[in-house]
Amino acid sequence: GASVYVAPRAFVPGGSSIESFHELVPMASADKSGAYCMRARTGPCTGVTGPELSRCQILLGLATLMLVEALSEVPTFLAMKKWWAVLAKWLLGPRSASVAAGSASRRLANQTPGWNFATGGYTLRKQQRVMVAFSLTLPWIMTFVHGASYFLLVVLVKRLFIGKFREGPVQGSWDYFRHWLLERLVTNSTFAEFMELWVNTEILSCCYRLLGARIAPRVNMDFFAAVEFDLIQVEKDVVFGSSVLLVNTYHGTSGRIVLRQGACILDQACVIAEATIPEGALLGSFTVVPRGSNLKAMTVYSGCEGGDCVQLF
Repeated sequence: GASVYVAPRAFVPGGSSIESFHELVPMASADKSGAYCMRARTGPCTGVTGPELSRCQILLGLATLMLVEALSEVPTFLAMKKWWAVLAKWLLGPRSASVAAGSASRRLANQTPGWNFATGGYTLRKQQRVMVAFSLTLPWIMTFVHGASYFLLVVLVKRLFIGKFREGPVQGSWDYFRHWLLERLVTNSTFAEFMELWVNTEILSCCYRLLGARIAPRVNMDFFAAVEFDLIQVEKDVVFGSSVLLVNTYHGTSGRIVLRQGACILDQACVIAEATIPEGALLGSFTVVPRGSNLKAMTVYSGCEGGDCVQLF
């Protein structure tokens, strides 16, 4: 229908429909299976669409995305070239390695055991020795060098081009474009795979700090999904489950999310803007904390009923 809002982690299966001016809340399904809650809206959805936003996405957004992806490959190729030379030196000796790197003369090449200058390289047996070792270590280069390069470029784009996100209404095409661009960058598979390498380590906390989030020490950190990292505050001794979603912008208004000391947010939980998780509170798996919720400290919440989390004890 017209002016429909589908909330984060809501499900719209094939064959289902949503009435005009209605909202499907988080974790709800439009076919009325499982959790279901559809709320009537009093006005149209907020947002910016049309030619102005489309021009930003095409002229600036796509160019930035392709540039980040391309530049992240440069250190990867340089690392692969350097690693091949190291393996050649280690497996075939320093003379063969110098020839492989292109720094030896024709005379040195002819004097190198196993080197066939007429064919322009090592003999097949020599090549296979280096190729096998190189192939076995190639996934490590792609995972760490390519992943780290892509992440650092995302941080650079975030700081120099996108800028900080602030609380309040999202105004104009530029604000929506900034949100769209960073969302495209941080939902890339390369970004996710690199961040997941550091689950439950302080390195992951440092990565989120570089993106703008305020993360205290001693956080049992897992990879969580978010876009406006500047509006996230996590105090010490907080425990994350997997696949947690923090939504800082909801219905066109951005708000801060605060996780107080000792809070526990388990798998697949979803926290909406302007919500504060108090000290010692526990959110069970698939819990939805709606916008502006005032939860109680040292209390257990779980699930989703009518778009709100359910207090257990």
